[in-house]
Order: sequence, then structure tokens, then C-alpha cells
Amino acid sequence: ILQNMSDGVLVVDKDLNIIAKNRSIRGFLNDCEDFNKAGDSLKATKYYDLEGNLITLDDIPIRRVFSGEKVKDFRITAYRTDGVYYLSCNGSPIYDKNGVISKVIISLRDITEQVKKDKLIKKQNEMLNAIIENISDELAIMDGNGQYKMVNKAFRNRLSINTSEIITKDTIIKNVKYYDIGGNCMIFENLPTQRLARGEKFSQYRIDTKYENGCVIHGEVSGTPIYDSEGNFIAGVLIGRDIDERLKNEENKLMKAQYQILSRTIENLNLNYTLISYPDSKIKYINRNAFNYLRKINPQIESIDSYTGRNLYEMYKNNINEKTEIDIKIKELIANKERFFIFNKKSFISGKELFQKFIFQALYNLNNEATEVVAIGIDMTEEIEA
Repeated sequence: ILQNMSDGVLVVDKDLNIIAKNRSIRGFLNDCEDFNKAGDSLKATKYYDLEGNLITLDDIPIRRVFSGEKVKDFRITAYRTDGVYYLSCNGSPIYDKNGVISKVIISLRDITEQVKKDKLIKKQNEMLNAIIENISDELAIMDGNGQYKMVNKAFRNRLSINTSEIITKDTIIKNVKYYDIGGNCMIFENLPTQRLARGEKFSQYRIDTKYENGCVIHGEVSGTPIYDSEGNFIAGVLIGRDIDERLKNEENKLMKAQYQILSRTIENLNLNYTLISYPDSKIKYINRNAFNYLRKINPQIESIDSYTGRNLYEMYKNNINEKTEIDIKIKELIANKERFFIFNKKSFISGKELFQKFIFQALYNLNNEATEVVAIGIDMTEEIEA
């Protein structure tokens, strides 16, 4: 079993002699066959801990284990002649019948690829956070309890709060009143933030903010709930912008550029996004991921624009039973003002089964009339096959 493990394994006695090792250890230590004592590898390789400290013979994990400590996932950076590697080290003591540590077993796992991926993800997150923090639109991310998980600089500036201040109900309504497009004063429960926390989706919702000093800011707010693959609400994204300049018919070029950046980001999300008109079920927009999926069904369609105005059911090759089921559920969704419904579809394309989970959600205008329906498709093929 030891010889066939992918992890490298060493057994060391109290004199630091290596009394057993498996084949995999060769992939972790240079010239492994020449090493007979723990620490011999320090001659050809320099090892550092997570803080960047050089690991000497006195600092090797084996010493810690001989003192009775169990070492778990001790991260090591190894600078070898053939490159830089990242290792995870685990160690446990072995006691004799008198309860004295007689040996130590050490296992090493190569986590180089994992560390590289983690660094890439961290860099991408930092870039995304920098973009979110510095866009001129106000942006907030909320959980299902209405608690703010992230707000950007523009959002904090409007509320005149610092980065360390916790946003509460009092923060939102302090010294301000909110009015809808009809000039009606809005209660807290009807504010866009609370609607989003309840899972509602809205776009370009007009809201005016009036401060105690008489200053009025005309704003526009869009809210998008985010669901996991099971259709559970996990977060809400709220984007607000000052539209005073737009109301004066002065185009804000910077805002337009930022909107395009955000649009490109959404365009490349790994979800099938289809926007259809209601009640005639005509496709108004699809993103790149939806286009790639539909091309498998309709290979004769050559561009995204070619889908515009086409019937949803024809393009997705829905049979009469599926069409009837979706139509009924959409009508029930709108009539009952429900948040969404889920439809599962199985397709056969080029002899292969594809499974898609679609989340349908209605969009309403300012008069609370349903004008569009969003269908978000999630590819479940790999999960179902697994």
C-alpha cells in the first residue's frame, strides 16, 4: 500500500535515520536514493515556510513531531534545481510499548498546481474587488437576511460612512427620506434594498433621496438576486446610480464605458441567459453561453443576432408537452407573483444526452406589469452523469 501511494512517505528513527521510504518520495526529493538521514535533502534544496522563513535542520517538521507534536498540512516551498515546488507535510509520532516516541512517519503531498490555482484566483479576486471598489456606480452585495456583505466606495460616500462602519437599518434611513417615481414617501420595507433581500428582481427602478438640508439626488437602482444550482437565494447585487445628469439629457461617457465593462463580464458568465418577451415568448437577447448551447441544437444559426425575434420553444426544440408545461408555469408565476420556477430539460445532441436546469423569472415594469421573462440555464450534465 505504501509503495503505491501518490503521497511520499518517510519513516525516521530518533537518530534521524530514514528507515523506510516509498517510491513516490522520489518525486519530492532530489536524488532521493542518496538520502539516508532526514535533512540530507537540505544540501540540494532550500525550503521555506509560509512566512518565507528558511527551514534549517533544527526547524524541519520531523523535529517537531519527535517533541510529541502532530504536524498537519504544514506548507513548504521548495526551491529545487528543476524549479519551485509547493508541498504539504503531515507528520505523526510512533510510540513504543513504554509510551516513548521511537519513530516518526512523515508524508509529503505535491500541492504545486493547487497553490498556483489559488494564487491565480486570489489575483483575479483582487482585480475584481478593485473594479467594484472604483466604479462610479454604487454597488452593494447583500445576503438573504438583508445584511450587507460588501459595499463599494461610491455607496459609502452617498451614506457618508467609512470603511469600518457596519451598515444597519438606521444607517440607510438616517437623515434622509426616499421617494418613488410618483413622489410618494417610501417606508423602509419597500426600499429596493429590502425588496432585493426578499428575492425580487428589478431594473432601473427610479428612487429619489432627499436629505435634511433639502438636497435631492435623483437615482436609478437595479437589483439582481443570485441563486445556486438548486435555485436557492444566496446573494443579491444592488447597483445604483445618480441620474441627475441624464435627466438633463447630458450623456455620461464614463458611466457608459463602465456599463459596457459590466455587460462584458455578464456576457462571459458560465450560465445560459435568455431574455424573452411576454406573453409572445420571443427571444430578445441571449448571452454567449446560451448561444453556444443553442448552436448544438440549431447548427444552421450562425450568429447571436439571428436568434432575436425567434420563438423560444422552436429554438430550444421543446416538444408540445414541454411548451405547455412552461406556458402554464409562467402564467402561474406571474398570476401568483411568485419569485421563480424550475424546469428540467433533457436533450439528445449528436447522440449525447445533455441535461439543463432552467430557472424562469418574470420581470416587471414600473406599473408592476410583466413584460419579460428571464430563463437562466445551468448545465447539469456532468453532475447527473456522475
